[in-house]
Amino acid sequence: MRKGSITPGSPRAARAVVGCVDMETIRLSSLDAQREGEVGVTVEIPCRPPPDLDPQQTESCCVYLQCPARQTGWCGLPVEERPDLSTIWDQAEAYSLAIPAFFLFLALLFTTIYSGADEATQSTLSWMRPPDMSTFNTLLTTLGATALVLVLSMYPIGLLTWYGGVNVAITRKITHVIFISLLPLTVVLINEQGEGLARNMFLAMVWQSLSSTLLLAIMFGKACRKNVPVLRIAFAGIERSEDRPHALTWFSLQMVGQTMVQIPMIQWMLSNDKGLLIWIPFLSVGLGDGLAEPVGRIWGKHKYKVRAMCTSKRYTRSLEGSAVVFFWTAVEPYITLKPYPYP
Repeated sequence: MRKGSITPGSPRAARAVVGCVDMETIRLSSLDAQREGEVGVTVEIPCRPPPDLDPQQTESCCVYLQCPARQTGWCGLPVEERPDLSTIWDQAEAYSLAIPAFFLFLALLFTTIYSGADEATQSTLSWMRPPDMSTFNTLLTTLGATALVLVLSMYPIGLLTWYGGVNVAITRKITHVIFISLLPLTVVLINEQGEGLARNMFLAMVWQSLSSTLLLAIMFGKACRKNVPVLRIAFAGIERSEDRPHALTWFSLQMVGQTMVQIPMIQWMLSNDKGLLIWIPFLSVGLGDGLAEPVGRIWGKHKYKVRAMCTSKRYTRSLEGSAVVFFWTAVEPYITLKPYPYP
């Protein structure tokens, strides 16, 4: 810490930083005291940054704009705590990258098996072959469309959380419903290849899983979120505080559930002229699970604890929110199965 002395008519001050406190140390001395020897009084004055410089109050939402952040929540829910992006690499980041690495291993394994087989076996295992240029272009188009939809849909919703004070319990489920609704569009793009159900399901379960999880790991990894405000705010709309630091891992696993289970099932429905069955996942997962969290967080009075898969952490749920899931799961078979005769 540097110190300075102040005499009447010629004040001097030195600045020092102690921890997170910005200090000014001032030494006062009289003219008579300087003749006999330096005697003075040291006064330390703590200084804090002005409120308009507090990053929690004002921060760039894109490149040129500065927006104030709302400090009170909506619907009785608290403002979501902002993530800690001081470090860009930790164990959670490794988990999120391990998911696309697993599907890369599967893709290389199936490619090796197909390439090493004789012509007769390759004819039998034609569904296993790696994507040709046409299919690869379709996968890239689907990947680019997914990235565009992620940014265009999630960024405005993320603004509600980052600056508007809207809790993730609401914004997350808005995103949830949007993705469940748009998912069949990616299925239609893949089905246009006309290579059969087994081929379409293989492309979705392996290659589309690889591309989508790799896209998420790159776009919403801490390194990108820390340096790209648009991606940081887009992910804020789905990142629950209770899911940290593994929020991206859970989101990627949800994407895997869609590419490995939901998309192949939709492909089967379309190939068997049972398109109305698509409403089963939409109503039960989109509306049921989508509305359960905001209902439970806002109006839920009867709480209970439950553990998630692959973790010992216990989460709080409500009977009111669970009733919403039950209602839509019970209603959707009546709506979707009615046009089809029972066996």
